Amino acid sequence: MAFIPYSFRECILPSSLKTHEDKLIWALERFKKEKPLSTKEIVYELYISRLSSSVHKLRKRGYIIDVVDNQKGDGAYYQLIAKPGEELKLNL
Repeated sequence: MAFIPYSFRECILPSSLKTHEDKLIWALERFKKEKPLSTKEIVYELYISRLSSSVHKLRKRGYIIDVVDNQKGDGAYYQLIAKPGEELKLNL
């Protein structure tokens, strides 16, 4: 069982979250239309230490997650593009 912080970005986390993947799904869905999640936020505020493993597991489950390198060179930004079964719409 993963450590679950009380809040993230001034939002209280649901008590139903049990794993690193649960926390990451919640954060990606909750902040989908806002600023992407940074590596530092995910690791130090959500306490997800094996981030690449969690992202890999979610991608295997059908989540489409965009990862963009941070220009400062100290991590990346993560943003949910689509959930499993969700129709992917491209804005051209």
